[in-house]
Formats: sequence, C-alpha cells, structure tokens
Amino acid sequence: MAQVNPGWPLAFSSHSYQALADGPALIVTGAVHGNEVCGAIAIRRVMAELERGALSLRAGRLTLVPVANALAYRLGQRGGDRNLNRNLAPCDHPRDYEDHVANWLCPLLAEHQVLLDLHSFQSPGQPFVFLGPADNDGELEPFVHAACEEALARRLG
Repeated sequence: MAQVNPGWPLAFSSHSYQALADGPALIVTGAVHGNEVCGAIAIRRVMAELERGALSLRAGRLTLVPVANALAYRLGQRGGDRNLNRNLAPCDHPRDYEDHVANWLCPLLAEHQVLLDLHSFQSPGQPFVFLGPADNDGELEPFVHAACEEALARRLG
C-alpha cells in the first residue's frame, strides 16, 4: 500500500445529479491547480442553485468536482507535490499526492462523455476555451465528440 503523508487531505469529493431523462454524462472539474479558485467558486454556486431548484437538470448526468486537487487548493499554490495537469494518469505505485488524485479522478472521468475543466488566471485577458482533439480514430487520443464539444463551448459563451 502506498505511503500517505499525514499532511495530505484524506478524502476526495464529487457530487452527482441524475435527471429523469437519459442523456450524456458531463463532469465539471475545478481547482486542478490550487491557486485557480474561480472554478471551485462557480461549481459550488451551481450546486447551490441545483439544490434550491433555481437550476434543474433536464437530461443525463452531471458530476461536479469543485476541488480536484485538495492539497494544492489548501496550500493556495499551483500544485501540491507536482502539477496534476502535466501528468494525469492512473499509477500502480502512487508516490505523491497527485498520483492518488489521478487514481481517483481518472476512473471518474472515464464514466463521462464530456469534460468541462474550469481554470482561472490572474492576468488581464478575455475568457477562452481549449477544445479537445478533432474527431479521429487514432491510437493516441481517439475522439468522436468534437462537434458536441464545440457546441457546448459556444453555448457557454
């Protein structure tokens, strides 16, 4: 079993909402980088609106992860032990906190068809979106949802 640092947060948190009607499964993550707090704030706002009925889920499943990297978030810095965004893959022998995050988060991501990963920045500029790969059947990153991904980005503005 992997060593657990006593300074690490010991629990991961996600919140799922299931509509009555079938539809796609969307996961929204925030605070992959601990110093990027806007996603966590926005996700918690959406959760509150869902709970009080101000928003409703019409179809599918919505999973919200306000804080993907709790250690980095608690420390208020980009990474805990390392940058999770640069190496996000399951690990048989986790060594650092982000390895444990990846072992929890990657299977959760695999249960969904759509990922919205919220980031924030402190410098001036307009909001922007990075889209995934173009539709392809390659070995490295096969993908068939480019049109839906672009439609979601346009809908979000």
